[in-house]
Amino acid sequence: MTKIMATTSLMLLSFFSVFEASATPLSTLNRYIDHCYKDTLAKSVLPSDSACLKVIKNKRTTRKNKAIALHNLAVLQVRSGELNKAKHSFERAVALNGKQAASLLALAQFHFSREPEMAQQYVTRVLVLEPQDKLAIELQNKLRMQQQLLSGTTVKSAVQVAE
Repeated sequence: MTKIMATTSLMLLSFFSVFEASATPLSTLNRYIDHCYKDTLAKSVLPSDSACLKVIKNKRTTRKNKAIALHNLAVLQVRSGELNKAKHSFERAVALNGKQAASLLALAQFHFSREPEMAQQYVTRVLVLEPQDKLAIELQNKLRMQQQLLSGTTVKSAVQVAE
């Protein structure tokens, strides 16, 4: 009797294993989305190996999820030194979801030294979406200082003010 129950249990377990393995396309996509996020946390994943690419290419992916996957892919590209590709991925993410503050802020940082006006536009968009974003406020202050220095306006230091 025990042997029959054990055999029946094994048969049931194998049935459930097979059932789980035959996932629907949507559950497969959800798995890719989860792996895409985990890829950005892992230090050793290359952009070309990321599940983010599968999310981006999947026809069932929503615009919002595609934008998130593009942002995550861009993070991996920055980490691997592929800065031009990363900038392009951030731009594509913003094109899909203009309310994605993290991608807007990343683009502001990309433009900080070469195109400060463009950086300011991105920072302004971030601050409209998230007025208390500390990184955006800090970057905005740096841009103002940079503008003052370039325009010849002197910026008083704390020592000059104290005198």
